[in-house]
Amino acid sequence: MNVPRNDPEYVAERRRIIREHHPDRGGSDQALIRALQQLDEQWDRKLRLRKEIRDNLPSFISEDVAMQAFDQADRWAGRVRDGADQMRRRFDDGRPGNGDFSRRLGRTVGTVRKRIGEEFDKRRR
Repeated sequence: MNVPRNDPEYVAERRRIIREHHPDRGGSDQALIRALQQLDEQWDRKLRLRKEIRDNLPSFISEDVAMQAFDQADRWAGRVRDGADQMRRRFDDGRPGNGDFSRRLGRTVGTVRKRIGEEFDKRRR
């Protein structure tokens, strides 16, 4: 997995996760490991997408503009993901039927992500 260990944004997010999930602060080993793996997966995905954008960038769009658009879309997707996670934690309390809500919400987030990707692909052509 390719993650930018020297990127200040990555380091700051990693430290935030460690503070939030560390067993010495009431978290669990499993939650900390899972959160760090998710962070690495997100950054790996982000770097692969950035490379793909650079490799397929039309000549009439500057790389700076494309990266700004990508970063903005990534922030929006992150806000949607964070909101969905908050809703899932709030509603997935073990009561019957609430797990269904979490799955539906997860599918909705996946659909939104897919549609944004499709729209980006259409505009890229």
